[in-house]
Amino acid sequence: AEEGRTVLFVSHNMVIMRNLCEKVLYIKDGKIKDIGEAEPIISDYLSVEREPNQFYVDTAERKGDFRIKIEDFHLGPEHPKTGEPLTCLLDIFANTNKDEKITADFSISFVTDSGFKLFQLHSGHIQNGITLKPGKSRITAEIDALPLTPGAYNINLWVGSGKHTNDWVPEAYSFTVEYGMLKDGIYVDNRGYPVVMVSDWKTT
Repeated sequence: AEEGRTVLFVSHNMVIMRNLCEKVLYIKDGKIKDIGEAEPIISDYLSVEREPNQFYVDTAERKGDFRIKIEDFHLGPEHPKTGEPLTCLLDIFANTNKDEKITADFSISFVTDSGFKLFQLHSGHIQNGITLKPGKSRITAEIDALPLTPGAYNINLWVGSGKHTNDWVPEAYSFTVEYGMLKDGIYVDNRGYPVVMVSDWKTT
């Protein structure tokens, strides 16, 4: 920039756009829709282009050998509340021979609407790989109490083994957390820190 150079970066990955770009150009249906400061335009793009609670795949950003492919993802309940149980459901397809089984790890990463990493559910932290049969399977991951304050969030999905990636789907799912309680009678609000945890407080 100091030498008068301009770099044009084209992507549908809003996390990368937020990290790299101060100004953006929003093109829709072949026409310029908006141009200016990155944050308000990206927020507008996300609100218009992305339907919440829907599995979304940006083919330009998706990566992997697709030997195991994520075909669908959703949450239960669809509109979760702070402190309540949450179920994550992944529908996957293993492209293997009839009698061949394959083992892989799965991760479900929760990030803010701005792309900041919050926490991750990783099957490899709990067990040594999940063995899949050829064809379709459903993978379920459960949380006893959702540790997120009310607000908008995104989910990144990954399946692979070690450093090898079978499928990586960034910003695969967007959802909103509603007001809920970690302890009976006390609703949790967002005080600038999206992740909250149950803790015991005492005086001595």
